[in-house]
Amino acid sequence: MEQLASGEKDFQVSNESESGVLSERIFSDRLHGMTHQKVYAEEKWGYAPITEESIDKMLEILEKSEYTHQEFYKKSLIAWKDGDFSNAVKVHNVIWNNKGGNVGKAERLLTPKEEMEFRATQDGT
Repeated sequence: MEQLASGEKDFQVSNESESGVLSERIFSDRLHGMTHQKVYAEEKWGYAPITEESIDKMLEILEKSEYTHQEFYKKSLIAWKDGDFSNAVKVHNVIWNNKGGNVGKAERLLTPKEEMEFRATQDGT
């Protein structure tokens, strides 16, 4: 399993907001919710759609912040902006592990059909 430079077990985030910018905890929760569109897990809590606008908004938030794991978030989101979601399982599981997850670890990427079905249930279509 790949680890962050600091090690996945050390992936701690702050609950404090920075000058009106989202706290790192809220930011990482939103990023985690975005991964649910792309990953297979037995259980998923929370969902935020991945759109060009949502990726741009997250990158904009990063510009105004100094999160502990800034580079991890930025690298993940830039890949997504480029259409590469191959890191979604890792992103999900790093954040999931930090939250103390014991149910719902991502196992793989969803197939395009599975993603379409998941989005339909989440978006109410």
